[in-house]
Amino acid sequence: MREQQTSPSPPSGHSSVAFTPDTPPYRHVVGDFELQDLGLSHHWTVHTGRSISHCWSTESPCGVDIFRLGTDHLFVMYGILSVASLYLASHEPIDKKRYLETAEMHHKHGIEQVLQLGWDCMDDSGDALRAFSTLNLIYTLATFGPLATLKGDSSQDKLSNSPQWIRQVRAIAPNVDICQYPTPLDQMDGRMDFAAEDDYFVRIRETFRDSHASDVEVYDSALLLLRRCHSHLSGPRSYHGDITTPCDIDGWYALLHFLCHLSEEYIEKLHQRQPPALIIFSFFGAILSLQEETWFIKGWARSIVATVDTVLGSYWAQYTEWCRDIVALRCIEAE
Repeated sequence: MREQQTSPSPPSGHSSVAFTPDTPPYRHVVGDFELQDLGLSHHWTVHTGRSISHCWSTESPCGVDIFRLGTDHLFVMYGILSVASLYLASHEPIDKKRYLETAEMHHKHGIEQVLQLGWDCMDDSGDALRAFSTLNLIYTLATFGPLATLKGDSSQDKLSNSPQWIRQVRAIAPNVDICQYPTPLDQMDGRMDFAAEDDYFVRIRETFRDSHASDVEVYDSALLLLRRCHSHLSGPRSYHGDITTPCDIDGWYALLHFLCHLSEEYIEKLHQRQPPALIIFSFFGAILSLQEETWFIKGWARSIVATVDTVLGSYWAQYTEWCRDIVALRCIEAE
């Protein structure tokens, strides 16, 4: 089945070129890009792509050539141009807002393309969807984090625990999910050992064990997702049986899995600043520090942990001590 992907033509008066790469016979991708976008694509290959190369493990079955995917899938190319423009907004002393506006435009077009994909195209777009989901996460972390003030938003500390950025990461979840995680994680749990620090995570249950049964279920579900995410990010683990490490436990996919599979009930409790929800999210902030702190994630781990501590105060501080240790933050002592 042929797939037609198009983008809006650029405004009149702007020079543009048609981007029509060679593609497999089942797909025809056409997009109109301005000349400045050629500069962004060049910047991706020279600078931006290298700055985020740690997001994809070259030793993993998921290791892919992102730019090659961009020549076959228009939404990936939009994601590439968007992140390249964000990199320039982050590093260039002038024209920061112009680069940010360009990034927002390309990101919007990329999201629109993904949401228009038919289910019959999913099998052929698996790697591309995985790539775009990571580009979408990078875009979200950058715009709600280090670049938030360029948008006129509040400080990163005020935005870090807002459900808004989580929902932006989840915007493409229905389209990505079936390709993102080929191995059901409930099957993986029986084959893997949780990380050495897992006892700190299990102790979180003390904060909600006396809650209503429905609330306990919400928090337990989020906590299990968090424990999986932490184990996936903590390095080599022992597996039961002779199996190959599946691509769905790559570091950034683990973060995506946590964010995309949180229940709406949990996100609502986070918005309500319920202590168990905030404590769980403080641990998520702490494990973000296990990732290399590059330009788009700078300050996130510390911001989440510090914000939770400020909101909850000293009564709950005993449960977030591990988080403060991980991000080298000791702003509140437990009672």
